Amino acid sequence: MHPFLALAEGPHTAGHNVTLVVTTSDTDSYALMASLFGLRIEAAGLPRLGAAGAQGITEENYRVRDPIAGR
Repeated sequence: MHPFLALAEGPHTAGHNVTLVVTTSDTDSYALMASLFGLRIEAAGLPRLGAAGAQGITEENYRVRDPIAGR
């Protein structure tokens, strides 16, 4: 993440609005770091489940024998 923050700092310093787009649902762990640089962070390609939704998926995966096949 640090290299991407460093790369984004230049355009931000030049006055551009910069948003880092990541493919992880764990944007909270990077949000503070990004905000220190004055950047926004967004997750791409992932549903916005929230903690309760993620917990539900985890519980369902443990309930079924084959989580991928759903049985």
